[in-house]
Formats: sequence, C-alpha cells, structure tokens
Amino acid sequence: MKRSTFLYTTTLTVVILFALAASQALAQGLSQPLGLALDANGNLYVANYGNNNSQGSIVVYNPKYVQQTKKTITQAVVKPSGVAIDSQGNIFVSNSLSGTVTKYDANGNWQSGATLTQNIVSPTGIAIDAFDDIWVNNGAQFVTFYSPEGVYLGSSTPGGQIDSIATGGQWYVVGQDSTWMQLPMSQVLTNNGIAGLITYPSHNQAVAAAFNPAGNYFMAQGTGEVDVINPYTGARTFVVQVAYPPTGLVVDGKRGRLYLADRYNNTVDVYTTKGKFLKTIK
Repeated sequence: MKRSTFLYTTTLTVVILFALAASQALAQGLSQPLGLALDANGNLYVANYGNNNSQGSIVVYNPKYVQQTKKTITQAVVKPSGVAIDSQGNIFVSNSLSGTVTKYDANGNWQSGATLTQNIVSPTGIAIDAFDDIWVNNGAQFVTFYSPEGVYLGSSTPGGQIDSIATGGQWYVVGQDSTWMQLPMSQVLTNNGIAGLITYPSHNQAVAAAFNPAGNYFMAQGTGEVDVINPYTGARTFVVQVAYPPTGLVVDGKRGRLYLADRYNNTVDVYTTKGKFLKTIK
C-alpha cells in the first residue's frame, strides 16, 4: 500500500506558515514608538507600544539603523511606554497597561523574579542613573525610585501630569504640562518645595527629555521644539523644530546623534545633536 504524505506535508506547511507569520510580525517595524534607549554599543531600543491588536514590543536597531529582529523583546511586555539600560546591559521596560517594570538581561531574556510592581501606577516612562538606580515616572503624578536590586526607596511628587523623566549628573528632570522641573538628585524623596528646584516655562507639554555625556539635557516640547539646557547656568539653546510632539528622545554622544520618536507616524527620526537631519527609521 502506498504511504500517504498528506498529513506530513500539511503539518509542515502549517509550521512554515506559522514561522513565516512570526518572522513577519517581528520584522514589521514600528507601531506607536514611545520611549527610547541606547546600549553601550550604540544599539537603539524602542518601546514599541503597538496597535490595538498588539501587546507591544521592544524593537532594536544597530548603529546603521538596521532592525535586529532576533533581539526583539515581547515576553512580559504589555504596552511599553519606556525602556532603559543599566551599566551592565540589563534592559528595563515600563509597561503602561500592567503597571509593572520588567527586567531583561543583555540578551533580552526575561528575569521574571525581578519584576517591579510596588507603587507603580500607569508608568509613562523610565530612566536609570549613573548608580543604576531605577526611576519610574507615573502618569498619576509621582516618581518612584528603586535601588539597582529593585528595592523600593520612596517617591517624589513634583506636581502636575508627568510626561517625561531623565537623569544625569546631579539632576533629574521631570517634564509636565506647561513647565518642566529640574531637581537635585539627592532630593528625590522630598516632595513639593524641594530646595534647589528650578522650573522652566514650556511652549506646551514637555514631552521627552534626555541627558548628554556633558551633563546638559535635551528637552522636547509638545510644539515639536527641541532645546538643550545647561542645568548649571540655565542657558537654553534651540536645536531643532519637528512637525510632531516627540514621544521619546535619546542622545548618542559618541556618534553625535539625536533620536526622536514619532508615535503619530510610526517612525524614529535621527538628527545630529546640532539639529541636522540624518535618517528616518520606519
């Protein structure tokens, strides 16, 4: 009797189609990009919020803007709003829908026992300072602070809807509503009336912020204007004007690049730190 190969062929076809669909899903590019981060090698990590049918992902591009599909992170990612990387290469993701911060090793493997949940409410971003402390900005108007081991250390309530956070040197910066605030790092656990607080006017919401290696920080506003600020003198210098409110910002000091996430067009635009356009990543 002739042996049938129908079942084998059908099964193989289904497997191939499934693998192809999975591959295409990982390679489909950006969908509502929010927070951005860079690792020590200049690879760009994008908190890809995703569409209505997706839980989102962390998408990775090398310094030549090529998507690294094998590095895409989806496990335990639930509508990511931000991504940050510590000095050891560990990856931290703020998940807006689940109210968690998930941790991954440098290879993108989920560290399930290191998930942060304490006092996190609808996180809208994340930052890691030079000591590998973890800072989470919560849409409910407060900042939570954790040790590198994930121990909750306290909260700060600078006031207003928090849209962005960045850390660098002696400062942390919180963007919100029509202002942004520059606060001493040592005062994180003190609430309103912080000594040394500096408040800057914004044309609109201060939607994204990032420090450069020199200790200055870039601030993007709802009007699309991006400025660089010297935190010690208060000097504010115009960098670039874009046609959208950036939803993420990160600075590559080594390569002199500025990355701006555009959630509304599903892209990340690359400029020099002087404001010259270089590339659009899709």
